[in-house]
Amino acid sequence: MTARPTPGTEAEDAAESTAGAPAARDIAPPTPDGRTRRSRAEVLTSYLFPVSVGAAILPIVVAATRAIAKGWIPTEDNAFFPIRARDVFTIDHLPLLGVFSSASQTSGFNFNHPGPLLFDLGALPVRLFGGSVGTVVAIALVNGLSVLGIAVFASRRGGPVLGALATAVTAILAWTMGSEVLYEPWNPHSVLLPFLFFLVLVWSVSCGDLLALPFAAGAGSLVAESHLSYSLLVPVLAALAIVLLVLRIRADTKRDPRPARDRWRRAAQYGAVAAVVLVVCWTQPLIEQFTSHGDGNLTLLARSATESRAPTAGFSFGASAVAAVASLPPWWFRPSFDETFKPGWNAPSLAVALLSLAALAAVVGACTWMARRHRDRVSLSALAIAVAALVLGVVTAARSPETAFGKFQVHTLRWAWPIAAFTFLAVGIVVVRRLSSAVNQTTLTGALAVITVVFAVLTLPTANIGLGPTTFSYAQPATRQLERRMGRLEGRGPYLIDDLFHGVFADPYGAAVLAELQRRGVEFVAADPELVRLFGPARRFNGKNARSVLLLRISDATRTPPPGTSRVVHAEGLAAADRRELDRLRTEIAAYTEQGRLRLNARGEAALAAGKLPTLAQGAGAGLDAKPLLASREVDVMTRQRWLELNPTWARRFGRYARLHHDWDRRTVALFVRPVERNEVGAR
Repeated sequence: MTARPTPGTEAEDAAESTAGAPAARDIAPPTPDGRTRRSRAEVLTSYLFPVSVGAAILPIVVAATRAIAKGWIPTEDNAFFPIRARDVFTIDHLPLLGVFSSASQTSGFNFNHPGPLLFDLGALPVRLFGGSVGTVVAIALVNGLSVLGIAVFASRRGGPVLGALATAVTAILAWTMGSEVLYEPWNPHSVLLPFLFFLVLVWSVSCGDLLALPFAAGAGSLVAESHLSYSLLVPVLAALAIVLLVLRIRADTKRDPRPARDRWRRAAQYGAVAAVVLVVCWTQPLIEQFTSHGDGNLTLLARSATESRAPTAGFSFGASAVAAVASLPPWWFRPSFDETFKPGWNAPSLAVALLSLAALAAVVGACTWMARRHRDRVSLSALAIAVAALVLGVVTAARSPETAFGKFQVHTLRWAWPIAAFTFLAVGIVVVRRLSSAVNQTTLTGALAVITVVFAVLTLPTANIGLGPTTFSYAQPATRQLERRMGRLEGRGPYLIDDLFHGVFADPYGAAVLAELQRRGVEFVAADPELVRLFGPARRFNGKNARSVLLLRISDATRTPPPGTSRVVHAEGLAAADRRELDRLRTEIAAYTEQGRLRLNARGEAALAAGKLPTLAQGAGAGLDAKPLLASREVDVMTRQRWLELNPTWARRFGRYARLHHDWDRRTVALFVRPVERNEVGAR
């Protein structure tokens, strides 16, 4: 009769982590040399798990390959990644902080996200493969390694079955995010899979897995440095894991004091490695903190947390936000990533949110009872981390400051999806570990592998969900034109570049222009404090370190150079035939309007009365000057909103005009250059 392990000993932990192993009848007898021959079931299980891991990683590889093949170029905020990643291997411009934080708008002073670790990880790929390809490769590697890490550490907790379960949950989360987000460098999106990896690592640490300690230090640092929305989640969860680890070791020591010294020694060794990882990860922010002129960024972050007078979202919204993703349909599955928290989204009422969270709590409570009944500390640890993450999520959402964009911004709440996915995983761990006593391990692993493969296949098609990197795909052709022609800017720098970011909100071109300037070795500087914090203090304009001012204009503004400038680079938004058609339609519609034939329908009259058409309101009937009306784009608005009474022929003409005009406005861009003026020099 085989002796049962003593409760709380390492033998028990080993027994827990192999729950669901093949029954004794499935294990083949020893070979003549004394080694145990693996059964067919064991061999098959050993293949099913890595196959599921490969399937989960495949959509990342496919999405990255497709982006590279199509020549995707980082634009808008994504273009900051290759700029700062290239800076990593420089002395003057070594990034010490993350990108500028929009939360500065509510604090009264400027600060950045805590650290540049994401740029550090992208430095080598960007140097080797260039800004566009290197960016895709870097983020794909970060996400791919996160998937692999989730699978490996989950399998350390419960063999291939739990590894396959964690892989399936990760594949579902990747499907929810959509293929294009899997290679996007924008910090709210690029840390989602690393955060899920961090949650798995925290669970592993709480289970006593010392190897997870340094990995948790690295993954947690990456997430916390990249976006401020994790500033409470990461450190508190890490502290909880350490507390649970210490309590576990102490409890084991009391039950079996003989190996106590060795356990504490090993814990101290791995803890020292984790401390080294933390120091390495946070060296750059610490350098900035102690060398900055005035308050360092960490001080500013602390001030923003204690001194900001901006109203916060409040507990009601915090509970509703977490419930919307974790406990209310469609939960953390599609289409939640695209629809939840977007403008126009209606938060569930506090009553509905609390009821749904209570239902989730009941499920977690039942799982906790079941795990305690079976002395399943692996499951109990997962449930504890999930509950802590949910509570911290409510607090994080409740503390979100209101901004000029409203009570909340979707990118500050993206952490909700990994937390909901991990909660699902924690419940699944309890269920799977109980099933493993009745169902063959190979069957369970195979079923979970099938789920992974199905969702991996569903993730393969292009899906730009949640404002992913192809949202500004319309700007790609014009950006390519700019890049090809920007050799004309060489020899005129360094450039003062503030104007590139003071134009249209969310303009996709400014940062992409800077990335190409940097690739060509052309220096640039900035006077705006926000830009200085973004690109580093060595790029501060001091009145002497710029020869020219670089200006960017789009749409009709590209036709007339600003005073004192010359147009150097121009990217045409329409093909020649489309431009001729647009000019012809503009002439026809102008004549139609000036003849007094423009008629509003009932909805259009209501819009006019509401003040939504101010240019049109200045005149009516025959004699209306069409030039300002066309220039104001009110004709485009009236056409798209269907506020006009038009016969089929003119409806087609107006519709075609509005579409061409829209493309012209977005895709036509030009760069202008002028000398630095005396007043700009004297103001610094």
